[in-house]
Amino acid sequence: MKKLLKSKLAIVILFDILTSVFFIIFNIWPKFTLSFYHKGLFPVFTLIMGKTSDLVPFSLTEAVITLLLILTISLSIRTALKIFQKRTTLKKASLQVVKYLFILSSLIICWFYWIWGFNYFCQPLNLKITVQKETNQWDKIFEEGLYYFIEQTNKTYKSINSKETDQPEIFKQTKEILFSFTKKKMNPAKRVKYLYSSLLDKTNTVGAISPFFLESHLANELIYSEIPFTLAHEKSHLFGVTSEAEANYIAFLVCYFSDNPFYQYSACFEVLIYFLNQYRRTHSKEEYQKVKKLILPEILAEYEQLNKRLKKNDTWLSRRFLDFYDWYLKTNKVSAGLKSYSQMVHLVINNEKIQKEIADYSESN
Repeated sequence: MKKLLKSKLAIVILFDILTSVFFIIFNIWPKFTLSFYHKGLFPVFTLIMGKTSDLVPFSLTEAVITLLLILTISLSIRTALKIFQKRTTLKKASLQVVKYLFILSSLIICWFYWIWGFNYFCQPLNLKITVQKETNQWDKIFEEGLYYFIEQTNKTYKSINSKETDQPEIFKQTKEILFSFTKKKMNPAKRVKYLYSSLLDKTNTVGAISPFFLESHLANELIYSEIPFTLAHEKSHLFGVTSEAEANYIAFLVCYFSDNPFYQYSACFEVLIYFLNQYRRTHSKEEYQKVKKLILPEILAEYEQLNKRLKKNDTWLSRRFLDFYDWYLKTNKVSAGLKSYSQMVHLVINNEKIQKEIADYSESN
């Protein structure tokens, strides 16, 4: 056992050194990261992991985490019994535990960066999206956008004839949108997974990808209107999009410019939530209530349903998870952290087609 741990330890240390070297290189030269990793190694990883993940209906990530927990608990019990039976000393046992934890944590961190995490060091996608720069009339533009999306959300809701989401269709449209930006073909996992543990629901998370097996997951408590947008958002991450603002923006483009009225409504509904939340923070309660009265009661009911879910799952666990995720994003070059989600509003408003639609709407009203 000792020889095995020593050999594993040596291999892990070499892997750590290799990963650290490329961590520094990729951090210094984002263009090299883009060409060597994002356009070279990453598509290979997405193909292998995607094919593997699609073979099973359950989450490989959840299964592996469960197995690792069982292994860790069994090793802990085994070590405790050895100490109790005086077959080893506490010092030796503690050293073995430290080595095991070091090997496990090193493999997890290195695996994360090689399979997906090094995408954080690429040139941001928003540098490749043609948008108009913000003007000093941002408040006026924002308010016009708010009223426009209230109108569009009401309009698309009335056009819905089915609330079914075709996952392959969302996947295909996400792939096409991203190819128009990156000109790079990738083949990530097509199947979406739901966690049996309901961990996403308990942490107030609507969706997540696993950077270890490149799987996309959706929460169990999503309402129908959230599914198309959230699905496109998570799929964009599987294509290597790391920015939450850009993933939201891609999801918006996929759903808003779809021929399916339900997908269009999903895009408008999600964008409207960000508009409303920002408007509520910057305006009086009376002004906020006045704006809400312009929204259809059925849509407001869905909005309230989301708020109830957030309050229900607002626990110590969910708050600590959000704190951790905010730290995680900032550590991985997303300086805005969780606030980056709402930056989608800027990308949407600065989209030339949307700007024209907003301008035309404002002129006619």
